[in-house]
Amino acid sequence: MGFAYIDPGSGYVIASGFLAYILAACAAFFGIILLRIKRIIAFCKARPKTALALGITVPVIILGFFGYRFIEGKSKVSDFKGRIIILGIDGMSPVVLEPLMREGKLPHFAALAKEGSYHHLQTTNPSQSPVAWAGFATGQNPGKHGLYDFISRDPKLLGDEKKPALALSTSKFDGSKMTPVITAKRFWDYATRVNVPSVILNCPVTFPPDKINGRMLSGMGVPDILGTEGTFTYYTSEPISGPDEGGRVVQVPVSEQIDEFLYGPKRSTPTGPQETKVPLHLSVNVKEHTATVEIRGGDRFTLKQGEWPEDWHGVTFSLGLFKKMKGIAQFYLVQADDQAFKLYVSPINYDPRDPAFPISYPDDYAKELADTIGLYHTQGMPGDTWSLNEKRLTEKQFLQRVTTITENRRKMLDLELKRSDRGIVFSYYDCLDVIQHMFWRYRDPKNSLYDAKSQYAGTIPEWYEKMDALLGHVMGQLKEDDMLIVLSDHGFASFRRGANVNTWLRKNGYLVLKDGKSEGGDLLADVDWAKTRAYALGFGSLYLNLQGREVHGIVQPGGEAEAVKKELVEKLSAWKDTGGEKVINHVYTREEIYWGERADEAPDLVIGYADGYRASWQTALGAAPAALVEDNPKKWSGDHLIDPALVPGILFSNRKIEKANPSMYDLTPTILHILGYKPDELDKMKLDGKPLF
Repeated sequence: MGFAYIDPGSGYVIASGFLAYILAACAAFFGIILLRIKRIIAFCKARPKTALALGITVPVIILGFFGYRFIEGKSKVSDFKGRIIILGIDGMSPVVLEPLMREGKLPHFAALAKEGSYHHLQTTNPSQSPVAWAGFATGQNPGKHGLYDFISRDPKLLGDEKKPALALSTSKFDGSKMTPVITAKRFWDYATRVNVPSVILNCPVTFPPDKINGRMLSGMGVPDILGTEGTFTYYTSEPISGPDEGGRVVQVPVSEQIDEFLYGPKRSTPTGPQETKVPLHLSVNVKEHTATVEIRGGDRFTLKQGEWPEDWHGVTFSLGLFKKMKGIAQFYLVQADDQAFKLYVSPINYDPRDPAFPISYPDDYAKELADTIGLYHTQGMPGDTWSLNEKRLTEKQFLQRVTTITENRRKMLDLELKRSDRGIVFSYYDCLDVIQHMFWRYRDPKNSLYDAKSQYAGTIPEWYEKMDALLGHVMGQLKEDDMLIVLSDHGFASFRRGANVNTWLRKNGYLVLKDGKSEGGDLLADVDWAKTRAYALGFGSLYLNLQGREVHGIVQPGGEAEAVKKELVEKLSAWKDTGGEKVINHVYTREEIYWGERADEAPDLVIGYADGYRASWQTALGAAPAALVEDNPKKWSGDHLIDPALVPGILFSNRKIEKANPSMYDLTPTILHILGYKPDELDKMKLDGKPLF
C-alpha cells in the first residue's frame, strides 16, 4: 500500500483550492491598501525605492507562506481505507493469560490467536508504564524521547528539591502554559501528516493533548485538581496515627453537624501560595447511618453507609478575581454510627465540561464525551490504589471503582467505533494493572498476606475474563477490512521485598550522609555530596555524582567514571538477601540500552531486579533507611518494575505477524507501514523498531 499522490487528473481541484488561498490573501492585502490609500500614496512619493521593494516582497511572502502550507498539508494522502483498532491493556501478563487460555476461559483471546497471531512482546527498559507506552507511540527508545522513570531528577538541584519531580507532567498548574513530557512525534502525528484520522482514548503520556487529525482524550499524566497523580481526602472521628501515603486525613468530631472543607489547588497571594478551600457541611444521622452533604455553591445530597455512589458532585475553587477552577468528586460514607464517622472523598478530578487546562483535542471533546456517556474520571491514573493500601477503602469498594472506570472507557470506545469509518482507534485500559498490583498477594503463597480461601482469591482471573468479554464485544463490531491489535506494555511478578539502594550505596562506601548519620531522608536531603560518588532516585535509576553534570559532582568523567560504573555493576549483581536470594537479576549500563540525542539525560545504570524484589518506596524518593532489604507489608503486592526480561507483555493481531520476538518499538513502524509509509521514509524517522507485517 502506498500514498495516493495527487495525480494530473486532480489538477483542477488543486488549482482551484490553491487559487482560493491566493485570492483570499490578495483580497485581504489589497483591502488594507484601499483603506489606507492616501497614506500609502504619500509614503510612495516620499520613499519610492522602499515602496517598490515592499510591493514585491509582501505578495511573495504571502504566496510563499500559503504555498508552503498547501504543499506541506496536501501533497500526500494515504490511500488506506480501513481501520486499525488497537486495545492497550496495561499489565496483561503471559503468566496469567496462557493458563487461562489453555483452560478455555478466554475464548475470544484464543480465537484471535488462532485466526491471526499471539506473541510475547518485549517491553522497554525500564518496564515502567509511561516509558513503555511512550516507546509504543513513538517507536523510539528513551534515549530519543527522553522519558526514563516515573521520577525525574534535576542534577542542578540535588538535595534542594522541595518535592519529588514526577516525570509524567512537567507542567505548572497555576495558569501557565502546559509543557509536554515528550516532544518526539508519535504515530498519530504521522497519520495526521497523510490525512488519516486518529481517535486516541486515554493513552498514557498524552497530557497536554496533541493537535491531531481526529480526537484525543489525555490519559496517564493528567493530574487531579491539586496537581498530583491522585490525592484522596478521608474525614474520620478516630485518632490519626500518622499521614497516609496518597491521601489527606482530616480528624472530625463525632457530631450530628460537622463543618469542614474540601481542599483545592494553591493560589498566588501577596504573601505566597495559599491553599484554596470550599466549605463542606455534613449532617449526620447515626440512627439511619446516613450523612447529608452540602458543598457551598454546589450540590446537596445524602449518602447511605456502605453504598458506593456512582454520582459525581461539582466543586468550584476561587483562584482570585474572575478566576475559578472546577472539579468533580465522588463521596463514599464508610461509617456513620455512635462509634465513629468516616467519609472518603475521591481525588478531585477536573470537570470535563469545563477543565482548567485542555485535557482533550479538540478542547470541547472532553465535554462532548461527558454529555454523551455521563461524567467520568479525567485523572490520568484514576484507580486510587493508595486508598486500598491505607485501608481507607475495602477491596469491594476498590473493585466497584475499577468497574466504573472500565465501563466508561468501553462506552467511549463504542461511541468511536460507531462513528469512525476510517483511520486509527486506540483505547487504553488500566484495570488489569491496578488489580494485579493490589491482588497479586492471592497468587503468591510466599506473600505474607496470601489467603487462598479469601473471596478475592479469584479476582485476577475474573478480570482477565472481563477483558476477554471486552475483546469479544469489540470483535463483534469489526468490519471486513479492519485490523485488530491487542497489546500490553509489560507483564507482572511478585513484590515481596523492597531493596533500599541508597542504603546499599552507603554501606558500600559510594554514598555518604551528613554528620555521620545512619539514615537519610527523602529527596537525598541528608547526602554529603562532597564525599558521595553515586546515588539512586526513582524505581531503577542509579546515577554517578559526576563532575560538571551534578551540581556538587566529584567523579571525574572518563576513566574514573567508567571504573566506578564497572565496580557498581559487579557488586550490585552479587547482592544477596539475608536468605541468600539474589536481589538483582541484571544491571544495565546506559550505553547498553539507550541511544539517541537525549541519551545523555539517562541514568548511568538501570537496575533490573529479580522476581520478588523491587526498589523500595524510599529508594524511589531518594531516601536511605537503616535496613538493606525490607518486607513489603502492603496490599500492593504485585509489580513489574524488575528486570524487563522477566516481565514481557503480550501481542495479539488478527493478521499473521511475520517478525520473531516483537517489541514495543515495532508498533509505530507497523502502523505507519500499513498507512503506506515506505521503508526509506520510516528510516528517516529514526525509529527503533521494524514493521511486524
